[in-house]
Amino acid sequence: MVLALSTPLYAIADASGAFQLRDVPAGEYELHLWVEGAPQPVLDKLVRKIRVTPSTGDLGELSMTALPQQPATHLNKFGQPYDRDAKPTY
Repeated sequence: MVLALSTPLYAIADASGAFQLRDVPAGEYELHLWVEGAPQPVLDKLVRKIRVTPSTGDLGELSMTALPQQPATHLNKFGQPYDRDAKPTY
């Protein structure tokens, strides 16, 4: 997966979902979250304006409901499911 950002300010959450943004200059920002598999309308609802001051230490809790897990389906080179009844060539 490749994610291109137009900012040097980003963080990657750990296994528990916690993240830290370090060395953020004081100012007003728009905080966006991205979660693999989340539809854009869901992510748009998570955008929030934040104000960073020299004493800011916590942005509060950010949460979203769990997304339904889609089973990973490996497709053939034609983008179609494999034929389960196919006989081996060899």
